[in-house]
Amino acid sequence: MALRSWAAAFKECDIRGPYPEQVDEELAYRLGIAVATETAEAAGGCGQPVVVAGDVRLSTPALQARVLEGLRHAGAMAFDCGILPTPGYYFARRYLGVEAGVMVTASHSPPGHNGFKPILGRLPITPEELGHLRRRAENPPPPRPGGAIHQRSVQGAYRDWLVAQGRQMLLDKARRLAVVVDCGNGCFSGLACEVLAELGLHVIPLFCEPDGRFPNRSPDVSRPEALEALGCAVRQAGADLGVAFDGDGDRVAFADETGAVVGPDVFVPLLAADALRRFGPGPVVLDIKLSRAADEVVRHAGGTPLRERSGHTFMKTRVICEGAVLGGEGSGHVFFRELEGGDDGLYAAMVMMRLMADTGRPLSALAASVPKYVLTRDIRVPFEGDARAFLERLANTVAGQARVERVDGVKAHYPDGWALARASVTEPAITMRFEAETVEALRSVIQRFLAAAPELLPPALAAAEEAAERAN
Repeated sequence: MALRSWAAAFKECDIRGPYPEQVDEELAYRLGIAVATETAEAAGGCGQPVVVAGDVRLSTPALQARVLEGLRHAGAMAFDCGILPTPGYYFARRYLGVEAGVMVTASHSPPGHNGFKPILGRLPITPEELGHLRRRAENPPPPRPGGAIHQRSVQGAYRDWLVAQGRQMLLDKARRLAVVVDCGNGCFSGLACEVLAELGLHVIPLFCEPDGRFPNRSPDVSRPEALEALGCAVRQAGADLGVAFDGDGDRVAFADETGAVVGPDVFVPLLAADALRRFGPGPVVLDIKLSRAADEVVRHAGGTPLRERSGHTFMKTRVICEGAVLGGEGSGHVFFRELEGGDDGLYAAMVMMRLMADTGRPLSALAASVPKYVLTRDIRVPFEGDARAFLERLANTVAGQARVERVDGVKAHYPDGWALARASVTEPAITMRFEAETVEALRSVIQRFLAAAPELLPPALAAAEEAAERAN
């Protein structure tokens, strides 16, 4: 495989792409060498321990084996933890007392993709560190003696920890909730239902057999069509709640007792207010894309909202460095102070269940307490040109009409709403989102923001009409 084809797989927060066109066994092996070399040099030349786990994708076993071989050949002590959700991989690092790791996963990407989530230390890996790893992979050093591979099964310990967390939340003492659990054939298949059943909940499983082909729905729970079966199952079962996880289990989605999807613009503020009640006043990190309702709820609960650019690396790092009580992303990631800034889809689901139990209110009633605005979905438009130059031109155009924020892309604040355009971190695309107090104001915000980019108006206005239908 030509080295130049690997560059496309290195994103800002992780490594992922089609298998085997961009991600293959040779890259996995060289990445193992690169991680082992990087961690050894940081420790003065001594080989370091590295945790390795993988998701349920069909190509994962072969890639995981080669990562382990690369680590061993470069002198690292590699701990093979088998198949785990990504939150289980984070747990394994804490459980084994190891900072460095490689998770073999493409997260929510399509079934034919795969990739890696490497970590070199306490904080998430940065784009600069990923660049270092790529250069080391392209020019690997000679083998280093002393490496080894050790099998370490931690799934039982992770399961027991989740059950213990649920008992601390008194979920086993609360009213017995009926919950539809949609694992999407991903990494939480089996494990999530087992944990919740042990806590005494009435569990209705949906797509809970591990299958790396993801035959029943997309592993991306931010896509509305991926949650249609969840809503139907909730209604058919008369359940109190529906929860869904993405392919590797670090994102969560919810449906209320009517089967209606309750998105991150609503559930992140609810979880943030709950965290502020538990920890007291403090910062809450919010993805730049979330509704302004999140700021209002956080301030009302005594917190300080801090906006951050989208992306796991940026969000989690900000949560840790600010000592935030919680962080939340529009994609469904929720970062918890008590997990050292970590995100865990099942843990987030249990916190929501505790909130329902503590208040005695269904999710629909909790959601109704969050202010409502007219908000579009994420709009993804393929873009093969220079996204940075395009966004710079856009910022200059709207600067005289609105307050412009450059945390991530271009966010323009108008008196009656806001508009956001940013470059996707996972695909060659521009993503946009718009919010306003009324449907008429939403259309006006879109027209003003995209006056200099008329080619983007049709998908934006179509999204506005969808938002209008939902608002009605």
